[in-house]
Amino acid sequence: MADPRFKPVNDVLQTLMDMRPSPSNNAEVKFEFESSNFGNNNAAEASSSPAGEIIIKGRLLPNSELFKNNSLPVQIILDATFPMAAPKVQLPTQLFHPNVNEKGLICTDILIIKGDWTPKTSIRKVIEEVTNTIDKPNQNHCVFTAAATLLDSNKAEYERKALESYNKICLPR
Repeated sequence: MADPRFKPVNDVLQTLMDMRPSPSNNAEVKFEFESSNFGNNNAAEASSSPAGEIIIKGRLLPNSELFKNNSLPVQIILDATFPMAAPKVQLPTQLFHPNVNEKGLICTDILIIKGDWTPKTSIRKVIEEVTNTIDKPNQNHCVFTAAATLLDSNKAEYERKALESYNKICLPR
């Protein structure tokens, strides 16, 4: 029996490929696709991951002055309930950022439980929101209290710590 996620996942992969940086791509938000266990339109490959998750690896290209010089490795995780439930977007480790938890999961309006996600939400919208959240932390969805508190009380020190943690996991553009 065919995986019901086949078409939605192919649509996700095509959108991510279209978001790659290139001379003809003038989009503000870009994503560098690297790999997926879905590969070559074969949903069976996803069965090797926990609970049939489809894992897409790539890099966000933030735009803020603080993070614009490098890229941020991420995994987009589509579990068995996708597209009915939102994907997860995860960094390889925690970033000193109010919207990134201890496991590296990024919290945004779209990605939270009972958030703005609908099955019609595009992966482009997810990437845009995640990139915007990395660039401009959202105080409404803080999952890392120490980072949120420091951002409120001492922005320069927050930026120093955020950049220090970013530099440990970032990759060249």
